[in-house]
Amino acid sequence: MTARLSLRRPTPADIDLIRAIHSDPRACAHNPSDLLSSRAEAEDRYQRWDEHRAGNHPELGSQCGGWPTWPPPVSPPGRR
Repeated sequence: MTARLSLRRPTPADIDLIRAIHSDPRACAHNPSDLLSSRAEAEDRYQRWDEHRAGNHPELGSQCGGWPTWPPPVSPPGRR
């Protein structure tokens, strides 16, 4: 957290902002599959993020504050 940045989990009130950001091709230039074209897609994206936050997808790796880290951490060779 800084004076200009604070991090928090998205809420349903953020769905329109999720759509605004993820409907801009410049914001998704490095991951075009993130591009959204409707509010319904933004609602679905939020729902999937919220499910991940709830820890319903342990196959995604370790959790950091309830949100999955991606990619999952990899142990150095010979360590577990």
